[in-house]
Amino acid sequence: MEGKAIVPRFPRSGRRRRALTMGSSAIQASQIGLVRRPGVLTGSIWKPGILPVILLALCSTTLRAEKLNGLDFFELERIYSLPDANLSTERSREIEEMWAYPENVRRRFDTTFSLERDDRNAYFRRALSIYEKALKEDSQFIQRQKEVRRLLKDNDDPQAFEAKPKRDAIRNSFSYERLKTHLNLAQQYDAVLQLLDSGKAGSVEGAGNRQELYLESLRLSVIHFVAARKYEESLWRLRRYFQLQPNAAQEWPFQYYTAITFSHLLDRARNRPEPVEKQWRLQSLRDRYILNYLRLRYGEDSYRYKTMYEKLRREAGPMHFLKDEPGSTRP
Repeated sequence: MEGKAIVPRFPRSGRRRRALTMGSSAIQASQIGLVRRPGVLTGSIWKPGILPVILLALCSTTLRAEKLNGLDFFELERIYSLPDANLSTERSREIEEMWAYPENVRRRFDTTFSLERDDRNAYFRRALSIYEKALKEDSQFIQRQKEVRRLLKDNDDPQAFEAKPKRDAIRNSFSYERLKTHLNLAQQYDAVLQLLDSGKAGSVEGAGNRQELYLESLRLSVIHFVAARKYEESLWRLRRYFQLQPNAAQEWPFQYYTAITFSHLLDRARNRPEPVEKQWRLQSLRDRYILNYLRLRYGEDSYRYKTMYEKLRREAGPMHFLKDEPGSTRP
């Protein structure tokens, strides 16, 4: 054994295994846009390449711009300005019927689409089928709500000391069920919108059964997204509704759901918290559409409008639109 060099043998470790699998790891990393630091042979330190960083920055900038443009759209004068002339009684009743929930679920489908089915277009038939399925589930959910409310009001339990815990358990369980069902229904109506937006079922820009189906699905998706507390989703659908319905500003339910959406977005911005400038903008938007809703539904001379106007003016922030009109009673 003399004259033979002794080579120490070290136990195998994860370093060798990492070196052996480095080739496959490099391939996977190149596929997802990552590059290995030069000079590091056995380590596992990876840094993003230049291109992915640029794309990520552009995507984040685009998303921030889209959210900002969502507020910018509702700050346009043509969106929030109301007509000087009052609506006729017939038009007001028609608007209420268009947005009425759950009444429109039971009546609007038959009156709108019973004689206007286009069986030649498979995509339109598919959209109509999804809409019918959603309406059926919507009607079942309305009946389920009535049963639960009737059960919660029933005080004839022979064991009165156990009645309240039972009702509380039912109420809590149904609260979760209600949110889940509203979100599911909103997504089904949204599937109709996506199918019609693809253009394969025909244009929705002109008058006809396709636009009627599109607007009806938009209204119901807004109602259910608000009930499911998905306010960002409802905001973008309200914007789309205004783009297809030029007289949307005259519809007090449109103003109502817009005000509700901005109200919850403002609460969320205050709780997180988000930048103060955004909170001021959301407050101004919320108050503007609250006053629009009250003016359209009850009138500018009504007690509700006047008292709400004074309350909002006292609470107005620095960027509030009422700051520019200290002596006016109109937004």
